[in-house]
Amino acid sequence: MKKGAGKKKIRSLLIVIFWLFVWQLLALYFHNSILLASPLEVLADLKNNVLTLSFWKTACHSFMHIFEGFFLAFFAAILFGVAAAKLPVVEEFLSPLMQFIKAVPIASFVVLLLIWAGSERLSVSVTFLMVLPVIFQNVLGGIKNTDKELLEMAKVFEMPLPNKIRFLYLPSLMPFLTSGCKAALGMSWKAGIAAEVIGTPEFSIGERIYMSKIYLNTAGLFSWTLVVILLSFLFEKGFLFLLDKATKIKQKPFRVKGKKGTAQWGKEENKKAICMEHVFKSYGEQQIFCDLSLELDAGSIYCVMGHSGVGKSTLFGILLGLCEYQKGTVQRPKGRAAAVFQENRLCMEENAITNVSMVCTKRYSEEAITKILSEILPEEELEKKVSEFSGGMRRRVAIVRALLSDAEWIVMDEPFTGLDEKTREQMIQFILKYRKNRTLLVATHQKEDVEAMGAELIKLS
Repeated sequence: MKKGAGKKKIRSLLIVIFWLFVWQLLALYFHNSILLASPLEVLADLKNNVLTLSFWKTACHSFMHIFEGFFLAFFAAILFGVAAAKLPVVEEFLSPLMQFIKAVPIASFVVLLLIWAGSERLSVSVTFLMVLPVIFQNVLGGIKNTDKELLEMAKVFEMPLPNKIRFLYLPSLMPFLTSGCKAALGMSWKAGIAAEVIGTPEFSIGERIYMSKIYLNTAGLFSWTLVVILLSFLFEKGFLFLLDKATKIKQKPFRVKGKKGTAQWGKEENKKAICMEHVFKSYGEQQIFCDLSLELDAGSIYCVMGHSGVGKSTLFGILLGLCEYQKGTVQRPKGRAAAVFQENRLCMEENAITNVSMVCTKRYSEEAITKILSEILPEEELEKKVSEFSGGMRRRVAIVRALLSDAEWIVMDEPFTGLDEKTREQMIQFILKYRKNRTLLVATHQKEDVEAMGAELIKLS
């Protein structure tokens, strides 16, 4: 344990002892156990209860009901939250309902549910209703917060759904879900026990608290309240611990079998890979393309050049289906695409091997991916998170990801950004080695790249 953390725990313990001491002094001052039972009287009552079988039966009964209500709400909220995030019409229908549930006082729900569900299931129902909107809003927010650039990357590479969930959605969702659970876990116990106090089902903590009130047993009231606090604390810590461990389970990326047709990259019958005719594109009043027409052959390399802002990234966005255009026709290459974006768009908490594997088919084994990556990166670095990489190293990972994907055509938007001259030359040779006759479009500012790659030049102005 770190020295600072140890001091903090000791300080917290001393503060608790201080307030217990204040409580004991107040109890001595009033000298009336009905008005205020002392800590010693509460502990004595708790000790007597713990030694009885009915205590454990009561604690377990209440725990299981609140546990059931929380977990039903937890899974329902995840289901509804995912549906609402993906289908706007579902969000439109559910959001007012969730806001209504949050706004209605617990007492109103308890009275109505007591009629509908009866006292035995009352705490389950109330816990469910109190937890559901909290988790729902956090799930919805977490999914909507998923990095849009990473989602575009997944769309271009046709990333398998299990990998999208594991590597894109979960990292975004978990902080929101954890925060929602922290709020909902404490709320579930407050709402559940309050429902039991009103419904007074047999062998429930709420019934014991109610009976303590009837018989003016303040020590019993405090001791059962202490039990509620302890159970709530253990439930919260245990659930959050399991949730954290479940999300940190390391799994290899899901891999699909490669398509048979990709062995025919660059064949003559698909000669015209790209054909754009009279394309117009503007952002508001800013005109990007005015009557742009292009015809590009399959299996060839093209370097696209032009000054910054001329529309190289917009051109690639149109070809990849990420960017709409106002007029014209665009014939894209058949088959799957791959891209090196201006931004690396890597999953920063994963290593280089995983970042490549998550978009690859079984055409390349993990060992093969590792071997290819080690051609351009130090092998001892491959297991590190890419968040620890330099900008140039991340760029190389993005290039490998595009080349090893099961794509029939590839676009690279300034792929050599952040690379020194020696690494730049190395990566050009690497690209030529693993291109495998696929159509390749590269945006660059260097005329030397055109010659080094044996490319045809397209100038945008």
